Amino acid sequence: MTKVHSSSLAPELEKEIRSIVGAKNFFIDKIGITKVLNQRSRSRPIIVDEENRSDFSAVVLPETTAQASGVVRALYDSGVAMVPYGGGTGLMGGVLSLSANVCVSMRKMNKILDVDKVAKTFVVQSGVILGDLEKELNRSSLILGHDPWSRSYATIGGSIASDGVGYLGGRLGSIRNQVLGLEVVLPSGEIIRTKAVEHSSAGIDLKQIFIGSEGTLGLITEATMRAYPYPERTKIIGYCFENFQKGHKAVLALHEKGVCPSSLDLDENRRNITDPREPGETRLHLVFSGLRGEVDALQKEAQRIISRYAKSRISKTDTDQYWAERHKIADMVLGGGSRRHRTGNGSSFDYLHVSLPANAVSIFRKRCLELAKTYGVEVVNLGLWHGPNMFSSALHADGANYVESRQKLMFILDHLLKYAQTKGGSMEYCHGVGVKLVHLMGSEHGNSLKLMDAIKNTIDPKGLMNPGKVFPRSQP
Repeated sequence: MTKVHSSSLAPELEKEIRSIVGAKNFFIDKIGITKVLNQRSRSRPIIVDEENRSDFSAVVLPETTAQASGVVRALYDSGVAMVPYGGGTGLMGGVLSLSANVCVSMRKMNKILDVDKVAKTFVVQSGVILGDLEKELNRSSLILGHDPWSRSYATIGGSIASDGVGYLGGRLGSIRNQVLGLEVVLPSGEIIRTKAVEHSSAGIDLKQIFIGSEGTLGLITEATMRAYPYPERTKIIGYCFENFQKGHKAVLALHEKGVCPSSLDLDENRRNITDPREPGETRLHLVFSGLRGEVDALQKEAQRIISRYAKSRISKTDTDQYWAERHKIADMVLGGGSRRHRTGNGSSFDYLHVSLPANAVSIFRKRCLELAKTYGVEVVNLGLWHGPNMFSSALHADGANYVESRQKLMFILDHLLKYAQTKGGSMEYCHGVGVKLVHLMGSEHGNSLKLMDAIKNTIDPKGLMNPGKVFPRSQP
């Protein structure tokens, strides 16, 4: 793959971009760039240090698809790499500038173009904030369905580009399941629109290659998506278990009977310092949402199954609070500009989200605890999300300095992610690849990575669209 990465813009290119978007939507000074990016959120990817980041050489804010096409074409023809930018809430470094790239921010392409209450579909530009979209859909007795922790900051385009999973993913799955059609600007500037239908067997479904591609194959400018009816009833129930094993058995039993909650969250606390629960105590929260009779029946069956494994119920006050405050972490992390991975001068924090065969969860958990003990790393919590095979863990490491603790943590994470792959699992189920996991794409996909590279080389032969992300060979 040919790499033509420019670290500065030629005066002729600056003039061309200004003529496309106007001076008010084009910034090349550091203060202006920082101000524009921080207007959405102050978030930072948790896995890349400041010293390893390269500042954007410019930020462009198109307001229409035609402008976006013109900007992308101008940059590509000039051999300048670009990074599509949504809300900046990603945690894998998917919007980092690795070689003084140009940031193409979708912040001003934020229009809700259509809501069809009868068809239960909507059409939006990719810069629409999820929370704003949710409010608009609610006015038509609909819900978005994609409900991540970062809902108040994340955009629809960024969510599609990372194939995100939210709190309602237990029943609705990832955002991929909602996408009917996409409008995408290819690296060459060409605009393509995939047919927005419920189902078609007329050839390859091209929208699928852009979902989860993290802006490496094109710039998503518009999406036609499926909405869902506003639920008649929502019930949240919670249980405490003596240990993770019993909680895991309860989740497996629910899965075996076909009881599928809208949301499932099994959490084993391992840190007594920040949580009053004893280390090892495990809590399960289930959310059922939908038609009244359906919700009541599912809740009743879930209670019958779980009662065989649980030691006690969680109070309604606590379960309601859990659900009401599910987005608060985003306000703390994103709204306040917190760097979650750096918890002190010599401390580091990170997590993993792996998808595993259900029968591999117990052995993976055991490996996680053993490895952490060997290297002196604290396991803050362990858990399952939405089902018996989506395993998560948060880890904390101390060291003489931040670099030392970070290296220790990354060594353990790499080991565990590779171990998940050997067990037939995937190294990430909800946040994407970015730069954090790109070095593991070979072990994740094997020789099928060659086909992925071929797609990248065909669509982006110069390697200028979000380089260094997802595709190992596109790293600058």
